[in-house]
Amino acid sequence: MVPFAREETGFLAIDRFNHIFLSRNPVSTGVLCVIIQNRKVIDMTVRRVLTWATSACAMTTLMVLPWTPKPSFAATPDFPITELRWLGIHRDIQPTIRFVVPDQDTATSAYGGELRRYDIHVAKMFEVTHHFCQQDENLYGIDWFYEAAGGTVNMGRFKVTCSRAYYVMKTFGLDRLEETTVQRETLNEKDGFLTSEPKLLAVPVLNLTGKNISQWMDFVQQFRPDFSVAIANDKFPVQEVLRQINSKAKVPILLPEQTSKEASNTIYICARATARGYHVGIATVPECTTGTAIYVASISADKGGKLVSPSSYHNRFEHTQLARGIRGIATSSYGATTMSRVQWKYQGVLYEVHSKGGYDRLIKMASSAIAAGPR
Repeated sequence: MVPFAREETGFLAIDRFNHIFLSRNPVSTGVLCVIIQNRKVIDMTVRRVLTWATSACAMTTLMVLPWTPKPSFAATPDFPITELRWLGIHRDIQPTIRFVVPDQDTATSAYGGELRRYDIHVAKMFEVTHHFCQQDENLYGIDWFYEAAGGTVNMGRFKVTCSRAYYVMKTFGLDRLEETTVQRETLNEKDGFLTSEPKLLAVPVLNLTGKNISQWMDFVQQFRPDFSVAIANDKFPVQEVLRQINSKAKVPILLPEQTSKEASNTIYICARATARGYHVGIATVPECTTGTAIYVASISADKGGKLVSPSSYHNRFEHTQLARGIRGIATSSYGATTMSRVQWKYQGVLYEVHSKGGYDRLIKMASSAIAAGPR
């Protein structure tokens, strides 16, 4: 609980060590000053640091943030959030956060003006990422899996690096502190059980007012997620994938007509591309991550990539005939789960389909991509 000034305007000063002080001075450098108004002092020890905080805030200016106070220290969010769940349970893996909102239509105006709730949700990704990056200097960034309508509508995967979050905060400035609850999952290394507990954070929000509104909306238009689309049958969503990778990939794009999926439930397609190739993942969840339980298959292209050699595999390896007379390589690696791949070369580009299980269905998938020709 934060002490408030006795029926007068004051400033909440937060130094770089996260110590909180009360000051009457609105200016600070090295100390963050936030306005508080008309609250009684509930902790008399604040009087002992008032002189220090006042002088510290009087030195020079880092930034001044207007803040509408609440007894809970930070304002509650303007719009409801169903869940923010931190999924980075291993220190050596970049963390991910599942971001679920109840909105059926994220294009709805946020405040009756131009800003949409979608714009506010993207802002929240940068605000929370910046918060965690400030806490952990080794953190590179956070992957966000954004879902609307209570988790039934996949909005895509967003990558927010610490450097980009810092740039955004510096460009747009901060407005106030806002309560943000994150469910933090941790793995008990002794018993292997996964536990989850809520963490209540006070996160500074972006200053999306005035001229910043149009500038932020322009930024959001350029900040696009990795592609993910749900399909409930075997037909491969060629046109949807092409829209995501066609402008980026500078190699012939070969895609199959069907996914050759084994399960009958809905699966998801995620695509990303660079100038030298592309990767299209197929999984049973929107995130399209590579965990064995949710991974279905993938198809990729890599300009200048090399075919695997027989010595790379101690299990099954054979040359195989694909469509249009193209020779390929099929391999399987046995373990807790059998993983297989089919590779071939076309115009100096290495193509590969990869999946769990045997490679018979991968040969059909590869031949389908080759037979369809460059898209």
